[in-house]
Amino acid sequence: MGAYLIRRLLLVIPTLWAIITINFFIVQIAPGGPVDQAIAAIEFGQHGGMPGAGDGGMGASHARTGAGNISEGHYRGGRGLDPEVKESFMNTLKTLTEQGAIVEFFSVETMEYMIPAYYIIASAEASSNLERFDGVKYGYRAAEYEGLHDMYKKTRTEGFGEEVKRRIMLGSFVLSSGYYDAYYLKALRTKALIKKEFDQAFGKYDVLLAPASPFTAPKIGESLKDPLAMYLGDIYTVAVNLCGLPGITVPCGKDSKGLPIGIQMIGDCFMEKKILRAAHAYETSRGSFAVPGEGGTR
Repeated sequence: MGAYLIRRLLLVIPTLWAIITINFFIVQIAPGGPVDQAIAAIEFGQHGGMPGAGDGGMGASHARTGAGNISEGHYRGGRGLDPEVKESFMNTLKTLTEQGAIVEFFSVETMEYMIPAYYIIASAEASSNLERFDGVKYGYRAAEYEGLHDMYKKTRTEGFGEEVKRRIMLGSFVLSSGYYDAYYLKALRTKALIKKEFDQAFGKYDVLLAPASPFTAPKIGESLKDPLAMYLGDIYTVAVNLCGLPGITVPCGKDSKGLPIGIQMIGDCFMEKKILRAAHAYETSRGSFAVPGEGGTR
């Protein structure tokens, strides 16, 4: 009886190994998911594979191209924008056109993947970089604790805010074994494709224009109630961080509450002089901009 049980237990090892091997090859051979298909579509220039890609994402000015139609109906990138932000942005484009800039619209095929790619990469980096803040050499240390493990736990629990904890947990997950390839490496591939698309855009345009945010500033602490909405608020600015591009935000109007609305100007790598000149030219034509007082009014 004992010999039979031993033989059966020994068979478990090759059986598990065979299952793992078969599963590995099935995963490798099986067609990719929607993100893999989208990445392949971009790499091979098949724009139809990108769901939601429109004819307009960000505005751009260039000295050589013909003037584009800047009517509101042509700005599909305005979907999801606060109406007041959209109106101010469109009025700014009209002002730039009147000043001699040539404004066109173009499609950013990778736009819907910028937020996921950015927050996967940023959370992974945050998780890795914040490991050092354990209360031993760096940062805050809990006042009362029992033993080393308890000191670690209380220090990081008390010292980090909710958003930091959320990013540490997300970063630890995407860097963990079994998920590194599925999330982190895929985000890095997407980042490279986003950079490639912006490089192509700067082959034609001098400056890219976009709203700084889809909405004006919320009240302090209000955005933390809905983290997803807070992350989506970065839709127009994460590209600068992903691609390592210079950018500047200039006030271009106010909403009904008196809160400022910004327009973002993005330049190619090491082309800060272009966005600074563009921002200076716009501010000169716009005139002075009153700073909102307490409560958003002035």
